[in-house]
Amino acid sequence: MSNEHDNYDFDDKTIIKVVGVGGGGINALNCMLNAGLKGVEYIAVDTDKKALSQSLASVHIPLISKPGDGLGNSLPTNADQNIGGKVAEEYRKEIRDALKGADMVFIVAGMGGDTGTDAALVVAKRAKEAGALTIGFVTSPFTYEGSIRSKRAAVGIENLRQYVDTIITISDDKVLNTIDKSTSFNDAFKAVDKIICQGVKSICDLVNDSSYVNLDFEDVKTVMGYAGPASMCIGEASGDNATMVAIRDAMNYTLLEEPLRSAKSIIINFIGEPSNLNIVALNEVARSIVEQANPEANILWGISVDETLVDTVRAVMVAANFESM
Repeated sequence: MSNEHDNYDFDDKTIIKVVGVGGGGINALNCMLNAGLKGVEYIAVDTDKKALSQSLASVHIPLISKPGDGLGNSLPTNADQNIGGKVAEEYRKEIRDALKGADMVFIVAGMGGDTGTDAALVVAKRAKEAGALTIGFVTSPFTYEGSIRSKRAAVGIENLRQYVDTIITISDDKVLNTIDKSTSFNDAFKAVDKIICQGVKSICDLVNDSSYVNLDFEDVKTVMGYAGPASMCIGEASGDNATMVAIRDAMNYTLLEEPLRSAKSIIINFIGEPSNLNIVALNEVARSIVEQANPEANILWGISVDETLVDTVRAVMVAANFESM
């Protein structure tokens, strides 16, 4: 396991660690690193040495069965229930050490397989032991992957839910509704990675120096601590009235699982060039959301600068603490 850190100055900052578990989680980590998400320590956890070797994260934890455990040295298969979790338990000290000092931990994994489903649970337990605000970002399988994998994913998500403060589930099937029908198989998975990347980046930006209007970590902890299942919505627009259009698109986002009005906790981050973030438009958007949200909802706002979004405004909204849950 490496002890290096990724572009992180730990002095007087919220310590954020993102853990990619299994192949899907590692792919999402690579997307974040390629997108230039800084101020974060990246940790890759997997049973597959080849996948780990392709990870851009500076901290690697290879889950390889230790001598005398009775599990053997072969990689887990779908028939080997919970081997990924059992091996991860053998590395709980290494995982605990890697998470030491974290204020916030994101656990990114694909549900339905072995490593992501079972090892993510072990990571979540260690993150909570470390006292970190723990957020799960997981995906549920495409329909074509079969009912067994889907059922396993559902059980894994429910188990993980017990050990994280907030869990955001991205449905791979629903992502298909947001992309062009001619999109290739590989690009469809990249689209899922991009959504996770944008969500993690948006939350991280709110509590570090890349925000124009940022939030205190304790505020974010109040909203996302013990919030349970959450939905993430993303909208993007260019040109006139971009801010209003972006938030409208976010509120109509296909991945929104529950009515916005039932959410007791909402975090919204507007991202773009400073010249495109108009204060009058933001005020109008705020009033519109307050009118549609639960009267008792705790709503936090942030503004992040991203010079790469030329003439474009992106709105990322996380809604949690739903009344029906």
